[in-house]
Amino acid sequence: MTMKRVVGPTQLANSAATLYTAPTGIRAVIKRIHIVNTDSSSHTFTLSIGADAAATELYTTQALAAGATFDDYANYTLEPADILQGFASAASKLTIVVNADLTCT
Repeated sequence: MTMKRVVGPTQLANSAATLYTAPTGIRAVIKRIHIVNTDSSSHTFTLSIGADAAATELYTTQALAAGATFDDYANYTLEPADILQGFASAASKLTIVVNADLTCT
């Protein structure tokens, strides 16, 4: 098992975008999601495993105050070809970093 930063640091867009795709032959277990609001206003974010839809969302319009950080020490498994998608209420205001353990399937 190898811990690796698989996303970011990058800023979330204001529409659903794929942040990470688990490669062929690799299982990614997301261990940490870190998001920081770099703006002086509060914003929200949504994250999902799979194409964004109510049934795939891990967080739905999760509020993040101005200057605040959000950390989720998670165990979300992405099988090969699974995707992590995310977006914010305003583009280029929330910065995300995702770390995962990667193993061969």
